[in-house]
Amino acid sequence: MPSEKNTRDVARKSIVTARFIPEGTILTEDMIKTKRPGTGIPPTEIQYVVGRKIVRDVQEDQLLGWEVLG
Repeated sequence: MPSEKNTRDVARKSIVTARFIPEGTILTEDMIKTKRPGTGIPPTEIQYVVGRKIVRDVQEDQLLGWEVLG
């Protein structure tokens, strides 16, 4: 229901960076972790994230978005 959307976003998790990742780096599992809120890429998409190249610097503890993955 629409009234539950905020609760859903807060309760779910997203993929975030575990450390600073410079542009051009190929993403590995040890570079990411999951954390609330669930407003980014969900952990169920991890197989589409790992192995992709980062197209710009990403700071530590940042929600990972499709726009930074090559």
